[in-house]
Amino acid sequence: MDAVSGRNKKGTTPVQQTHQRVVICGAGVIGAAVAYYLSLRGVEVTLVERCGVACAASGKAGGFLALDWCDGSPLASLARKSFSLHAQLAQTLGIDYGYRRLTTLGVAVNAQEPGQPRQLPAELAWLDAQGVPYTVLGTPETTAQVHPAQFTKALLQAAQARGARLHLGCVEGLDVAHGRVQGVQVDGQCLPADAVVVERREYGDLHGYLQRVLHGESVVAEGPAAWEVLQREARAA
Repeated sequence: MDAVSGRNKKGTTPVQQTHQRVVICGAGVIGAAVAYYLSLRGVEVTLVERCGVACAASGKAGGFLALDWCDGSPLASLARKSFSLHAQLAQTLGIDYGYRRLTTLGVAVNAQEPGQPRQLPAELAWLDAQGVPYTVLGTPETTAQVHPAQFTKALLQAAQARGARLHLGCVEGLDVAHGRVQGVQVDGQCLPADAVVVERREYGDLHGYLQRVLHGESVVAEGPAAWEVLQREARAA
């Protein structure tokens, strides 16, 4: 299925919308991206975040993008698709979040005696006296960078422009009935949902719980907060 058009692999038949209300637990870059692409399909989206948008790893990462560094691995096609999507988003979002193509260097530190003269081109004048570039790892055709927090906020802003909502609060659990998710408990109230996206880092043994109890109606992504929620749900089950 195409992540942008919502069409199937043959590119002819629009995907039928089964879930109309989606609650996303976590407003990091994954949650914001899911909200954005669901909003393009007209899905009613609510993001729940207890602190703030991109308040954890999504706001503090390096924001580095590479086209071909995963070539030869199972992630190759995903990395190439991601690199392409970033270039598209920089054009379509219409928000400056620091996207730039760049040359990436391998730099050795303390590779020469202090004070030893060296010749560097003017564009590398920012390197200090102890850093010596020894190879080119990427060119503007293969490497790029974004400001991670600004990128996450840009995605959310675009999703909100299409009706997505940000709900600040603490996720306390999932409302499940007859093996299907009904909503998300947030600060004592239930946010109705036909599907839930839980943004977290690792879920380990809880994968079996989700498959057994939620019948595949929940998607686990990345983000530390959801670990606590799923642990509580698994113990309760």
